[in-house]
Amino acid sequence: MRVLIAGGGIGGLTAALALLKHGVDVDVYEQAAELKEVGAGVQLAANGTRVLYALGIGEELKTLSCETQGKEIRLWSTGQTWKLFDLAAESVKRYGYPYLMFHRGDLHRVLAQGVAVLKANAVRLKNGDLAASDAGHVVIGGAAPSGLPLSLQLAGRPFEEATVLRVGHAYEQATPWHTRRPRV
Repeated sequence: MRVLIAGGGIGGLTAALALLKHGVDVDVYEQAAELKEVGAGVQLAANGTRVLYALGIGEELKTLSCETQGKEIRLWSTGQTWKLFDLAAESVKRYGYPYLMFHRGDLHRVLAQGVAVLKANAVRLKNGDLAASDAGHVVIGGAAPSGLPLSLQLAGRPFEEATVLRVGHAYEQATPWHTRRPRV
C-alpha cells in the first residue's frame, strides 16, 4: 500500500512517521515552499507524549522541552493562587510518561527529521494542486491556516475512488466548504 498525505504540518508528519514505522510507503505533499517553524508553545500530557515515545522521538523532544512541575490558577485581582495538580514526576509515576511543554517548531522539526530518516524524499514541497501519482490508496488531508480544506487529487482517477481520511475537520461543521467535499 502507498499512502499520500496532504499537508506537512504536525498531523501530516505524525501520520507519515507512524505509517513509515509500520512499513507503509508514504509521500507527504506540502503546498509551502519549505517546512519552517510556525506557531507557539505546545503542552502535551502523558497520553500524547506516549505517542511521541512510540514514534521514537520522545527523548529528543524531552531534551528540547520544559517539564512542567504543576498547574495553578490565579485570581486576577489579588494574585492569590490555588494549586490544581502536580505534574512532572507525578505524571511519570501515574501514567508512565512526562507532561511536557515545547515550541511547535521543535516538534515539527523533530517529526520532519524522523520522517526523513525513514524515507529521505517523503516530503514534497510546493507541489501545487495535483499529486502526479496514481498509485496512492489513501489521502490524508487537513485544513490550511485560512480554514480552507487541503486535499490531493489523484492523477488519472476520480477523487471518489480514493479512501479519504482527514486529520483536522472541525471546520466542516462551521463552513459551507464541507458540502463540496466527498463524504467519508
